[in-house]
Amino acid sequence: MAPNMTMAPNMTMAPNMTMAPNMTMPPNMTMAPNMTTAPTNVTTAPSNMTTASTTMTFAPATTTPVATTTAPPLTPNITVVTLEEPVSRTGCGTEALCASEPDECDPSTRSSCFFLNARQTSGNNFEFALSGEAEGYIAATLSTEAELGGNDTTYVCANNNGAVQFFGTLLNNDVLTVTELNVNSVRGRINGSTIQCTFGATVPTPSTRGRAKRETTTSGFAVTVSTGPFNSSTGTLGSPTPVVQTSVLNLANPNTTVTNNLATTTTTSPSTTTAPTNMTTAPTNMTTAPTNMTTAPTNMTTAPTNMTTAPTNMTTAPTNMTTAPMNMTTAPTNMTTAPTNMTTAATNMTTAPTNMTTAPTNMTTAPTNMTTTPVATTTAPPLTPNTTVVTLEEPVNRTGCGTEVLCLSEPDECDPSTGSSCFFLNARQTSGNNFEFALSGQADGYIAATLSTDAELGGNDTTYVCANNNGAVQFFGTLLNNGVLTVTELNVNSVRGRINGSTIQCRFAATVPTPSTRGRAKRETTTSNFAVTVSNGTFNSSTGTLGSPTPVVRTLVLNLANPNSTVTNNITATTMSPNTTTDHAIPLRQSLTQAVLITVGVLSLTML
Repeated sequence: MAPNMTMAPNMTMAPNMTMAPNMTMPPNMTMAPNMTTAPTNVTTAPSNMTTASTTMTFAPATTTPVATTTAPPLTPNITVVTLEEPVSRTGCGTEALCASEPDECDPSTRSSCFFLNARQTSGNNFEFALSGEAEGYIAATLSTEAELGGNDTTYVCANNNGAVQFFGTLLNNDVLTVTELNVNSVRGRINGSTIQCTFGATVPTPSTRGRAKRETTTSGFAVTVSTGPFNSSTGTLGSPTPVVQTSVLNLANPNTTVTNNLATTTTTSPSTTTAPTNMTTAPTNMTTAPTNMTTAPTNMTTAPTNMTTAPTNMTTAPTNMTTAPMNMTTAPTNMTTAPTNMTTAATNMTTAPTNMTTAPTNMTTAPTNMTTTPVATTTAPPLTPNTTVVTLEEPVNRTGCGTEVLCLSEPDECDPSTGSSCFFLNARQTSGNNFEFALSGQADGYIAATLSTDAELGGNDTTYVCANNNGAVQFFGTLLNNGVLTVTELNVNSVRGRINGSTIQCRFAATVPTPSTRGRAKRETTTSNFAVTVSNGTFNSSTGTLGSPTPVVRTLVLNLANPNSTVTNNITATTMSPNTTTDHAIPLRQSLTQAVLITVGVLSLTML
């Protein structure tokens, strides 16, 4: 060791050394190529030094850090425009973070799929896509921990009479409070019970709320996808029911592992048949559910007390179930919609299945073969008239025919969304005497749908008319009597219409009339049984005059509330079977021929 050495290649310590390539740190060194921490009196720093001394006079070249900026929050604008393409799984795991139930389901193809994806655009700004099945609304909640309800940001897409309405809300103690959030570019679509929407949103910056295990990144959230009821008249959002719920995860990372905690919360193995107390979603083969389960597996037969949605093969329902599986035979007390094969109804059921034999006290719509008549009936309130017509964005089509809606058409099975010549009507019962209708046909004047309590037309039969008024749809409520349409106010609202060439299409909601006794034979007595006629006719837009209708489709009396009702166009059947002996198909041309022959005979005798 030499105290004043100036060069020693392999030395590790020399108090006054001025250059030593492999030395680790002498206190008075002035230059060391690989040094990262400089001694007190160094004057020239090496290129890779990170910590400088107090007296350094020359520093290596450094890269000035770029100042970070935060993307500005989005400007709120929740006007909803039509979502042209359905939400799908495109980009999941590579471009967007996705959460779904069932796992990996595709909302563009599957009839039952709850789905959310998130894609970061800049900073706290994200694009979201949301899809699910609900009569009211679907929602996505962001929480800074896996515990819901501390004023958590919740994006809500509701079904408002067939159109998506968006709400920004905060969720606290199961109550959604509407508030303004930084959301824009909202698009939505409704297809049956499926609600889909996409939107841009500035997610909140997580704040300290004293809860444990919180992520500190701005994009770390637990995500919950829920459904709930929505009252379109009052705008009230009911409490959400979670379907998908994750732990805290990074929304900005498409590769984040996503697990639905509702589907995995179990204290026993997935193949168990008896569930723990706090399970909310059961495995596939469970047969006995826990007390607080809300969504059941396919083969469960005995449900917990508070279950609201039952599996397909359940036979005994819990007390508060409102929608029953297809093979349930005994309903719970407060069920309102029954499966097809139920024979014993719940006390407050209002719509019965086809083969029910024992009715509840307050049933308003009974099946054909019921043997026990309900004691008291309640009637759903009639719709408030409003025939203002707004644009029908999507063409009328055959979606749901035979399963969700009753359909009739000419030609048979034609699709009004693709066929250039197709007369079409569908009907879907919403509540009691309230129905939703879709009507399509070709005419220069108008198309119309007439409801008659028998197969005879013209005894002041309710007729809904959609006319072409200079390229726009005009709606008329009318009564048909002896070939004359008389305009009157009917309980109709939510009218939408479109004109494409000679094709007129319209959708509307209507309270159908209650059949009255008019002395005709073979009349059905239930409120939803009517003969239906689809017609077209002339319309004078200058005077507002409707010409006499020409029937194109005419049925016998059928149950509008039953999508599976057999529908036959008697006009076509009469033309195709002129020699039939059925009293509904006596050929008109046979009578005309006989009349002509008699006239000719009389004239011949006169000439003689």
